Amino acid sequence: MGKYNCIKGKALQRMGKALLSFACVLALFSGCGKAGQAEAQGSDAAGAAQQDTAAEAAKDQPMIDSVKTGGFQENADLDADRATENGEKAEETEDKETGEGGFTEALPAQEENETDTDSLYGEVLDKYIQAVSEKWDMDKLSESGLSYLAGYAYGSFGDGSDPMESIGYYKEDVDGDGVEELFIGKNVNGEFRETIYQVYSIKNGKVTLVIDGGERDRYFLAKDGSFYNDGSSSAFNYVLLHYALKAEDKKLKLLDGVIYDEESGLSGKPYFKAGKGYEETGEMSGIGEDEFNAYFANAEKEYADIVYTPLATLDGGNKGRSGAENGDSGIGKTGNGGQEETKGGDEAGKQGYSNEELCKMALDYYEKKNNYRPGIAQVDSENGDLVTLHLFDDMGDHTATSAWYEIDRRTGRGQDTILGDEVDLVK
Repeated sequence: MGKYNCIKGKALQRMGKALLSFACVLALFSGCGKAGQAEAQGSDAAGAAQQDTAAEAAKDQPMIDSVKTGGFQENADLDADRATENGEKAEETEDKETGEGGFTEALPAQEENETDTDSLYGEVLDKYIQAVSEKWDMDKLSESGLSYLAGYAYGSFGDGSDPMESIGYYKEDVDGDGVEELFIGKNVNGEFRETIYQVYSIKNGKVTLVIDGGERDRYFLAKDGSFYNDGSSSAFNYVLLHYALKAEDKKLKLLDGVIYDEESGLSGKPYFKAGKGYEETGEMSGIGEDEFNAYFANAEKEYADIVYTPLATLDGGNKGRSGAENGDSGIGKTGNGGQEETKGGDEAGKQGYSNEELCKMALDYYEKKNNYRPGIAQVDSENGDLVTLHLFDDMGDHTATSAWYEIDRRTGRGQDTILGDEVDLVK
């Protein structure tokens, strides 16, 4: 029993040591686990910090344009690609900021159609108002970018009319882009057909000069919106060329034409027809005299008679129009078989009839009285409320006058200045 107790005691001692060792091992593993967890948490925090740092660095690097580079590049080429990309983006930004007229390309038609032509053309009209009212000489007109032809209206060649009443403007969309062109010219006094002084248009949001006429470089508007250019360098050389204004670049495109050139004519045949490359290469082919004369006659039948709104009607030129109510610009054109455009007139009899209304009333009156309707009626001059109307037909090489009326625009009544009879356009 004593031996058993002794053995039992030793066994218990060994068991106690084993339990103590096992507890130490458990404690050791427990501490290692906590240390590992802490190390793992530290590692995760460090990884997150590295990711944040990488993300911040990525913000400073441009993205690769897969369209321009064809996808991702090798690491060795990445820096070069990024440098190239940065250069391209800088150039693109510069182009957008400094493109022609402030635009990288022509404005879409819808935006141009919304262009306020009154405001854009106002500066041109302001300059003409100042120049004509102050009667600038031809040199000053040319230096200012205006037509020197305006100087004839009040110079020694003037017809005695007030240039602020005879010189004016007219607007029409001749190239079909929805934006009106601005014409500057002089209303006809008598039977002489006046050339267009200048024509302006809108290109990329800016006013651009498209026609600048001269004494031997005359332009006339046709009824279809095209132009005829009657030019001459001498008595031995002159042309009649037919143009259309192109909407895309606001330049004149040659359609056809004829040339009289004695120097180029062989065997006494100086008549030619312009080829497509006439302006670039002088391309032309010989034609007969009859064909040449017929071209002139047919062209002149197509000329439109423009009724310019006088500069005197403008409110300082700030709006670029007459300021008529209800959107009435007071602009009209005759010459379409007596079918004039008639606008406004709601206050006729109180504030007075418009020029277009008077022209139509005059044609109606003449037709009713004589059973014949002249092809054209236009305002020749204005003196206060007294308006002089000219009724005539364009015969190509001359005009055939039917009547001259002086009418009070407030009442629609006046006098036939040829016959001396009283005229009442209201009846």
